[in-house]
Amino acid sequence: MEGILGIIGVIALWWVGSWLFGVIFGAGKATVKAAAKTATGKGSFSDNMKIEFKGMGPLEIRINEMNAGDDDGEGFLCLEIEAKGGIPINRKTDVGFVVSVLDCTEDDPAPVLTHIDSFQESMSVAYQHQTEMGEVDVNMGFIEWVRVGVVIPEILDPPKGGRRELKFVVRMIDLEDPPDIELGFGGDGALWTDALDYVYHHEGKGFQEVSQEQDEGRVLSLRIGMSVAMSDGSLDDSEGKVLKNWVTRLISPYSEERQSELKDVYNSAMKETYQEAKDGSLVLGDITRRLKEIDDQGLKLDAIELAYQVMSADGVADSGELAIINKIAESLGVDYKDVEKFKDRSILELEVTATHEQSMEVLLELDPSWGKEEIDRHLRDQFTRWNGRLNSLPEGSERQQAQHMLDLISKCQTKYDSDA
Repeated sequence: MEGILGIIGVIALWWVGSWLFGVIFGAGKATVKAAAKTATGKGSFSDNMKIEFKGMGPLEIRINEMNAGDDDGEGFLCLEIEAKGGIPINRKTDVGFVVSVLDCTEDDPAPVLTHIDSFQESMSVAYQHQTEMGEVDVNMGFIEWVRVGVVIPEILDPPKGGRRELKFVVRMIDLEDPPDIELGFGGDGALWTDALDYVYHHEGKGFQEVSQEQDEGRVLSLRIGMSVAMSDGSLDDSEGKVLKNWVTRLISPYSEERQSELKDVYNSAMKETYQEAKDGSLVLGDITRRLKEIDDQGLKLDAIELAYQVMSADGVADSGELAIINKIAESLGVDYKDVEKFKDRSILELEVTATHEQSMEVLLELDPSWGKEEIDRHLRDQFTRWNGRLNSLPEGSERQQAQHMLDLISKCQTKYDSDA
């Protein structure tokens, strides 16, 4: 899971800020080695994507199977959706491609879900991948096969397990006037639509066969989110909205009857946790202990991701809240590198604050009890990590936050050098 999350982060954040210079459609170069392997695959947009005025056939799509992974040889299947041919527009348009996944094994097509937030629709947990192509004029298109989307089977959650007949729905859209797509359906107003069939074997149960323990795990995740929200003794409106949206997205694939049942369960869990936090009887360790016993990695990651979303609700990355989330992750036994990805994403998007004497250590994940050599090594690793992020980010708030983290590292290094 650690490896796939790392590559997924690259794919989810990969985009092409393209500009038209005569007849060439250029693309930004990937800034990390994983992006070169996964996001661009065999050839980059700048290598493969050309624009001509004439001589292209109609737009068509295909699936290109590739193995994505790290240099250590551990990989996973990545299905690239590639396009070739003329782009069917009659005016200059800001073009994007959206890929949805439907399960057509039964008589009635059903949505396919995913636990990975960056591959979800904005208002549901249904799988969706969007690629922004940039402004395109009429009589232009792809003369070579070019990647316009991606599906990662390992992160899909179909209705049931076993052999599944999937349909990848590919829509070309006007980014300035996108169509409504809900649970993979809809899309009226898309500039162009086509679909590809793919047979996939899903290990384990699907979301319609979800076990009793998984239902309990989601309740526990919600209780963890409420615990983080109440860590300062109050529930802010922004935090309540995050929790409410999480519930709404989670129940969206189900029937109205099932949605009503789940809503009652989740609301009761939030009210109970809120009251326990108010009267001081909340034992967070009991919640994390039970979630760890369920031993579902996806549920653990959901809980950590929700905790960071709650922390981020007020626009400030508070070191006290980060410390609580670190303890939650440690109690759940979640791999440090998985937690690191959620944390870094939050820090880059938020204002980082220091509210107590040990705030630098919390933000930099440094244990003051370590020896000088271990502290120096940890700070060097932190510097390499954040300096790499700084160099890969464009000008803006995220780059400023990366610079702020580098300043904290320097300040912390000075502190421990003087204490030596």
